[in-house]
Amino acid sequence: MVVESKLEALLSGASVLWLASTCPDGTPHVVPCWFVWDGDELTVLTRADAQKVRNVRCQPRVMVAIGSPGPMFGVELLQGTAVLEETVCRDLVERFERKYAEQMPLAAFDLDSFRGRFTAGIRITPSRLLDWGAREVARRDAASLGSRGLEAVSRGAFGVGTPGPG
Repeated sequence: MVVESKLEALLSGASVLWLASTCPDGTPHVVPCWFVWDGDELTVLTRADAQKVRNVRCQPRVMVAIGSPGPMFGVELLQGTAVLEETVCRDLVERFERKYAEQMPLAAFDLDSFRGRFTAGIRITPSRLLDWGAREVARRDAASLGSRGLEAVSRGAFGVGTPGPG
């Protein structure tokens, strides 16, 4: 499927995702995170006392936004279920260190400070893809067909789901 290969490339190459979770009082919480992708799950390393950790403990349903926002809305949205890892294995930490070796000094981390600060993990298993980028392209293409084309997008034609806002 084209969307799946596009998403795989995006997840394999992107350096930041935006993780949306829900605070215990129902307030939305959205933060940028470094992550690794293993082909099945996204994993974020975090401080054990971070708000997102408290959120996942109370409500494991999350949403992830990944991509480059711009005129074409090249952002993919993933719904998923998060599982908290109270401790993380050395292999996972090493994967982060390899992926973010150049960014760590820019964020004022050396390997020891990174390992000492980010001691918990959040594993996210995607359950639904909301292909925002494809939806916007389909809308633009449908708009060129007039009102019948826009109605087709609303019904889920053009291979995309229900339309997003605006």
